[in-house]
Amino acid sequence: MRSTTIAKRSCPICGDTEIEALHHINFTLPDHSPLPGEYDIVACEACGFVYADTPAKQPEYDRYYYEHSKYGDPTVATGGSQDDFDRARIEEQADRIAAEVSKDERILDIGCASGGLLLALRDRGYRFLEGVDGAPACIEQLAKCGIPATLLRLSDLHQSVFDRKFDLVILSHVLEHVVDLKPLLTAAKSLLAETGRVYIETPDASRYDPAMFVPYYFFDCEHINHFDIHNLDTLARAIDLHPIASGQTVLEVAEAMHYPACWVWLALSEEEGEAKMIERDDEVPLRQSIRKYIADSAAQECYPILAALEKSQEPVIVWGAGSFSQRLFSGSPLARCNVIGIVDKDSNKRGKTFAGHTVTSPEILLGRHPEATLLVSAAVQFEAIAEEARKLFPNCNVVSVRSR
Repeated sequence: MRSTTIAKRSCPICGDTEIEALHHINFTLPDHSPLPGEYDIVACEACGFVYADTPAKQPEYDRYYYEHSKYGDPTVATGGSQDDFDRARIEEQADRIAAEVSKDERILDIGCASGGLLLALRDRGYRFLEGVDGAPACIEQLAKCGIPATLLRLSDLHQSVFDRKFDLVILSHVLEHVVDLKPLLTAAKSLLAETGRVYIETPDASRYDPAMFVPYYFFDCEHINHFDIHNLDTLARAIDLHPIASGQTVLEVAEAMHYPACWVWLALSEEEGEAKMIERDDEVPLRQSIRKYIADSAAQECYPILAALEKSQEPVIVWGAGSFSQRLFSGSPLARCNVIGIVDKDSNKRGKTFAGHTVTSPEILLGRHPEATLLVSAAVQFEAIAEEARKLFPNCNVVSVRSR
């Protein structure tokens, strides 16, 4: 018999509060972050949805994306077609949308980041494009590209600053970040024209794989909902939106690193036709898939380089102030290493205090401490960062957390 408890955050799909705790996770967050430094990954006893039992509310997450969004710096963010892998992902998504939507339809991208998808659609001849995002830097990027965009907190979407309806509303890799799922989707629904549709894409939690990334990669302070295609179907039907097509895809985010995703098209009317939901090959419930992911992550959570650096106590500069470092500083030997500074190329991270250090640029800190070991702490682009670091600082000892 499973041990259950009462959630701090009721299930965002069915509203039930009885949960099974699957895993507890901790983060070391930047000073003044509005988000919690720990929470449980839980499964709803009523509907089986897996989510973060975070005590923070939607306004705290809105504030986080306003102040700390990693999507506003085009040199490092995803969602802006800044590297070949990100560009390929966005091009595939734009092709999927273009196959279903005519070029004279009005499109709104909610949580548009720096506008990569909207730009890809414009390249395909779409003219009536708009974006919404909660990060000022993202809106500034879209303004430079000539695409209308509105700075708006997700919790304020229901107030609707729009005096028009849209033929397509896009929520691409947004819902996994949202506390209040049904209010947001209801607000998106209210913006649809009579024959309008919603396109949703999220990570696919039924196919998380720690071997592809680092252990617990998909559990971070931002991703607080873990969907599979069946959860998306249940959520849509809960607010009377009707799935008309759905599918799974794989996004290559770096060389030989594949990120699972799932998508669904929704309509206001059942007359559009019902989507045939993808059947799992082994009929494994999401809760069981996540349990396996947690067990596999625990088995692979070994970082010999950190143990060696802890033992030597040589001065270390950490390159990376993102989610991977946030987990490592909280639950690995990294917290006991002789860290003398932290650097990051993300301009929005620089100047913030993280793990007791003010994040700065690599050029500034390595120029002061050329004798230090540079430790690359990145889950995805670690090889590219290490290569860049060796070119910038040829005399520096560059290692990666993922080194064996």
